[in-house]
Amino acid sequence: PKRAAWIALAVAAAGLSLIRVFPDALFPLVWLAPVTLLMAFRAIAGGPAFFPELQHGDWRRVFRLALAALICGVGWETWNGHSLAKWVFEIPYVHRFQLCEMPLLGYAGYLPFGLACAVVADSLRKKH
Repeated sequence: PKRAAWIALAVAAAGLSLIRVFPDALFPLVWLAPVTLLMAFRAIAGGPAFFPELQHGDWRRVFRLALAALICGVGWETWNGHSLAKWVFEIPYVHRFQLCEMPLLGYAGYLPFGLACAVVADSLRKKH
């Protein structure tokens, strides 16, 4: 519904605007807010849902997209861990049990990343 879309838009936008002030508390919005914003914009514009199968309780596509991103993320982090020019993550509250240079719970960020990739791809795809 449009009302929920407006609320999601406001919360995601507010969170992103406050992330510099409260980075340790709002860092998950780096992964969650982009997909939330895109989905809210489409709902407000009256476009079709990005994941219409969810209306029927079918979560298979969502799980596949999230799992695909997680698998890619593990590959990327493996390459990063052995790279000369690598990046090191420090994730507040969960910086334990590192796998390569990423804390184990940090890999959860790849799950919404997979959904965001699908939302962006769907947004760019021409509708015929």
